[in-house]
Amino acid sequence: MEASTDSEGHDDAGASNLFGRQWEDKRALWESAKLMKKMSTSIGLGIHASTPERGIRELEGWVLGLHLKHNELHRYDEDDPIRGPVYIRYSSRTGDAYLRENDGKHQGVEFAPKMKSGERLDYGILPMGLYREQRKVALERVPPIDWKKVASEMKKPPQSNPSPRVLSANALRVSNPQELVPPPPPPSATMEAEAEMDEEEESDEFVDWRTLLDRQREKAAKGKYKYDLDLNPKGPGSIFYSVQSFIDKKIKDELEDYHLEVTVERVLSGDVHVKIASDCLGVTSDKILIMWLEWKLKQADDRIFRVYTDRGFSKRTLEIWRAERSAKRKAREEEYPDE
Repeated sequence: MEASTDSEGHDDAGASNLFGRQWEDKRALWESAKLMKKMSTSIGLGIHASTPERGIRELEGWVLGLHLKHNELHRYDEDDPIRGPVYIRYSSRTGDAYLRENDGKHQGVEFAPKMKSGERLDYGILPMGLYREQRKVALERVPPIDWKKVASEMKKPPQSNPSPRVLSANALRVSNPQELVPPPPPPSATMEAEAEMDEEEESDEFVDWRTLLDRQREKAAKGKYKYDLDLNPKGPGSIFYSVQSFIDKKIKDELEDYHLEVTVERVLSGDVHVKIASDCLGVTSDKILIMWLEWKLKQADDRIFRVYTDRGFSKRTLEIWRAERSAKRKAREEEYPDE
């Protein structure tokens, strides 16, 4: 990767493009970029492409491959797009990208990480398509999940354990041996609070996912005020603490084998919201993957109800869910008309 920092790469467009075409070990370049990303605080990209479509595709590949923040692409008009070479400037600090016309002399990617020491490095111009090496590596290294084995293990009865599993998970991060892990809230108070607030959420009206998140926040606030319950705690004894400890200590190696990164975003009333990043797919909400992860995380804490990702609900999903709920309610009324 040091070879790409030669000043001739920027001054001589022909030499730069020839370097990109003749470079053989592109995997080493991509692995170097991943390593630099871990050592930096932010990443800057400058993409020289022959067309806007190719530049945007290259930008998406780098952002997803390095798990960078993504926001908006500015100065791109779908009704009157640029016809010809473009330059896209991107910063991971904000996730914004800016597109403009270019002379088309260069073809490649400028890679500029800002190190933790404050130094800004400039590597370029790297060849196009390096992000494809990430998918090749993942497909070669990631073993397929044996779903038959997973299904058979899920059918096994849970092992008897006289002590709650949440204590063993929390004990991994308790530095002071005299620090006591506080018990969870009384079940009766928790059930009473959730039952009362769930009644307010029962409705057939259509709501988008932002409204649902606002209701969850309001639900947590009401529980804290009326019942003195923190429905989203993060300290020792909480679901958040036990699940994150379980991920960091118990299944970390297994997640690395599958090239996955899992972080807990928040916990609301037993529902664990996580962020899943994959080397192949970037930030993902694959249903089968979430089902497997839910089965794993329930080993950390018996209070977990469901596992979700923060991708939100699409309008179509909510319509299907509402139709199914109405059909079940109608069938129940027909079966038990006196109720």
